[in-house]
Amino acid sequence: MGTIRCTKTEQYYKLSRLAVLKDFRKYRFGRALVQSLHDFVKADANASGSRVSETVKIIAHSQIPV
Repeated sequence: MGTIRCTKTEQYYKLSRLAVLKDFRKYRFGRALVQSLHDFVKADANASGSRVSETVKIIAHSQIPV
């Protein structure tokens, strides 16, 4: 139904692909995918030794019209 891609660099996490099949967009799966990515980034940052109070940078590579 959908997919999301995230890559990690030394400075930030980059959300570069988010796609949901047209027939399923009305069910807000995109929102669920982004929330799952957010949860993953928090867990990964904590596992990497970052403190919860530190800011973790996430950038989105998106198309201007979208």
